[in-house]
Amino acid sequence: MKKKKKDTTYDYYKKNTFWNDHFLVKEYINQQITDNPKTDWMKFFFDKYFAGQEGKVKALSVGCGNGWQDRDLDTHFKFKKLDGFDISESLIGDAVKKAPSKNFSYGLRDLNNDSLPHENYYDLAINVAALHHVENMEHIVSQVHKTLKPGGLFVHFEYIGPKRNQYSDSDLHYMNFMQSLFPESM
Repeated sequence: MKKKKKDTTYDYYKKNTFWNDHFLVKEYINQQITDNPKTDWMKFFFDKYFAGQEGKVKALSVGCGNGWQDRDLDTHFKFKKLDGFDISESLIGDAVKKAPSKNFSYGLRDLNNDSLPHENYYDLAINVAALHHVENMEHIVSQVHKTLKPGGLFVHFEYIGPKRNQYSDSDLHYMNFMQSLFPESM
């Protein structure tokens, strides 16, 4: 019997606070996208591109994790349909449990290799800080393009460092050293 691989992605989600959860980072991101640090970028995006379409938008969430961004966006969109995909079975399990309605569905997909369903189907595809984990970027971008209706939008909200957020051994050494100076509670 094959031993099940440990789901390290799930462990990371459960143990860490994310940089973009900090109020100063949120304000910075809002400022960059909306020109106002107090204007939520998701609401701004909805108002600018989908106003009056509550309950009509079909969306694809690429690398959805536990679906937090889908639930946040749904406060504005009231999605007609949202399909989310991620490689982590545990995170998909959380997304399914927390889905706000039966209009949400989640499934396992390896975004480096697997195909996405539905050609010319979605009005919106969204990635919130997940695609930096994908190596085969050409594949996933072509899959997202295939799924979008003509005129559909792909929101690619991402941060990167050198080489897909991968750092040299020297950079990593110094970052780890600096982190070690902080109390464990931080």
